[in-house]
Amino acid sequence: MESSEMNGLDVLHQIITIYEQDSFQFYTRCDRVNTKFSGRFNFAFFARKIFDPIATDKVGQLYLDLFENSEPYMHQTKKSYLMVQGFPISKISIPELLMNMILAYQLPRQTHDSESSTTTTTSNSRRRPSHKKTTMPRVTLTRQQSKILVEHMLKIPLGPESNLWKQVKYVLNPGGNHQTHSDIMEGVRKSAEDGMISYAALVFFMRDEKIRQVFKNPATILHALYLGPLDATTVEGFASNRSDAFRQECQNCLRIALAACYSKEMFSNHLPVHIQPGHRDLVPFHIFQQNVHNLKAALVGTSSNYYPIPVSWAMAALKKFGHKRYVENTWNDEQLYDLIWTILAQRPHMKKHICETLDNKFQDRQAAAFWRRMQPQQMSKTHIRNYRENEVSSTFQSETYLNFLPEMSWPPNFVTLDTDIHQLIRTLKKRVQKYGRITVGVDAEWSAYTFPSKATILQIGLRDTVYVLDLDSRNIAHDSYAEFMQTLFDDPNIVKVGFNFGEDLHQLRGKFRLCKSLYNAKKVICIGKMVSKLVDDVEMLDNAAEVKKEILPFLIEEKVDLDDSSLSAADRSMDSSKLEESMLIDENEPEMSPNSPAAQAQSQNPTTDRRPKKILPITKPSIFVNKGLSFICEKILGKPLDKTEQCSVWDRRPLRNLQLRYAALDAHCMLMLYDKCEQLFAHLKIDINQYIDSQSAIKVSLPLLTEYPL
Repeated sequence: MESSEMNGLDVLHQIITIYEQDSFQFYTRCDRVNTKFSGRFNFAFFARKIFDPIATDKVGQLYLDLFENSEPYMHQTKKSYLMVQGFPISKISIPELLMNMILAYQLPRQTHDSESSTTTTTSNSRRRPSHKKTTMPRVTLTRQQSKILVEHMLKIPLGPESNLWKQVKYVLNPGGNHQTHSDIMEGVRKSAEDGMISYAALVFFMRDEKIRQVFKNPATILHALYLGPLDATTVEGFASNRSDAFRQECQNCLRIALAACYSKEMFSNHLPVHIQPGHRDLVPFHIFQQNVHNLKAALVGTSSNYYPIPVSWAMAALKKFGHKRYVENTWNDEQLYDLIWTILAQRPHMKKHICETLDNKFQDRQAAAFWRRMQPQQMSKTHIRNYRENEVSSTFQSETYLNFLPEMSWPPNFVTLDTDIHQLIRTLKKRVQKYGRITVGVDAEWSAYTFPSKATILQIGLRDTVYVLDLDSRNIAHDSYAEFMQTLFDDPNIVKVGFNFGEDLHQLRGKFRLCKSLYNAKKVICIGKMVSKLVDDVEMLDNAAEVKKEILPFLIEEKVDLDDSSLSAADRSMDSSKLEESMLIDENEPEMSPNSPAAQAQSQNPTTDRRPKKILPITKPSIFVNKGLSFICEKILGKPLDKTEQCSVWDRRPLRNLQLRYAALDAHCMLMLYDKCEQLFAHLKIDINQYIDSQSAIKVSLPLLTEYPL
């Protein structure tokens, strides 16, 4: 295909012709006519087939020409959508096809070095290159091209589970250029004011902490509701950090939305004037009614709506944690079992894909056969029967990871009854009355496989025991939860020691939206900041080496490897908020078979690393910057935390023993770190209470309808 001989319309016609052929072959080859799930078409490979033969300096302009000619093409051919017969999931609009192609072509790709791809294969292993490299996009877009592309893409309707706008934001401004970012913001503002923006784009940018500031009109909330559903988190985030007048106007928009629910006539009368009646995302009246009432219930804290895990998220989780189980061996069967159970309970149609992944990708035929016998429609998302659960004795001591102090009683107190939570409230009040000021470790857990995510347990570590509070218990009254939160977070004499506890508070507010104590939490100390400050102060002492030897012996003459391989297994464990697949396109997907020579060699000598290492003294003040809790425990207490359960299914009941141990230790280690800090404060002759009293409360805006009720 020579670009000099073809214009945008000719290229578009050829794209459609080739795509119809390739997609037909792909979906029919999948042979999944009887299931809703049909895999994912490889847009990256398809885009290279189209764009690689074209001169590099002409591809950027061709992108624009394709979008310019898409409307004439659809009008001329009377064809707006493409779909392989028998596969509804394959339905895609022509503009969305172009969007997928361009984004896939412009994203960096991961490829394997050809030099290392000569690994021989055996009957028990697949060829796996030992090195990957990232290939940057062939085409560099100009600022003007990015500006025009975003204007075209803002109009394209997308499915509710699409993550394309996350890719758009990166692709059109990969270097974070300020001027390009301003152009994107201006394009978003103009498209919204003209009523041309799609629902997917509008909601994405309403959630973007920086770009949402471009929406100066509170009526954007009403605009979005006419195009699709809004959740309470999106609305609260959109109205946060705004003036009182803006927030009151947001409340007025919600009142207008409720008025529009009364009748079809009112629905038409309140339609924002800038939204064209023919807008592709405009919802019908009955759907609008349902969306508005669901939003109101969520905003006032009476909704318990949860949405199924997105298919793309489920696929990423299965791939990531299957690799942890079968290749890295950092997950056990019980963690993977829980994950697959909760996926199938929410997405039964993924059963065939899961079984094929276990069978073909990870060669676990026994597990695949087990899940083929399961009936997903009969499976509860939270009441999981895991027959592979490991038992943990009360005297269990890990040689590798941090353990409880001897005085800590086991098992932790799992608070599930109303009488239990009131007993915990009395315990806290009695200790405050006896000691004047007490210190407790706090931590919360939430499931990465529930949308929207909300805290499901709260751990409170005391000196002799840990309480794990079940936030999903039906046997605890809402008023009892509220009383406990008030007791814990309102009392300045209860010092709460956590680690980056702001996110935990956000998840707790998601669970208890109207609990005012969670919006003004007093005396919450971040142990990470405290440790970092004290280590910095110690470094300034003339006798720093002696102090570290006496109080911080694990910092002496330690080394930090700046390479990723230096991190402990616990620190490399993936946070649930980063579960989605990387935007990098992996050219080759094969995983290392556990029976391959490379895997066996690695298991025999896991510490082997052929790459050169950069070494810095551990005693530099910057060692704790961007480090996790496990790293801090390792350098202050001598052992890291076992983070195996970090991304497990936290809303399952009952919790597995290893989950309960992980949760309890996360709260208990806060007190262990606090005690070390107290020693350092005493050595520096600083009153630790002065530091505590200098910490301001974690305060955020109250929920919109709490301040301005309807």
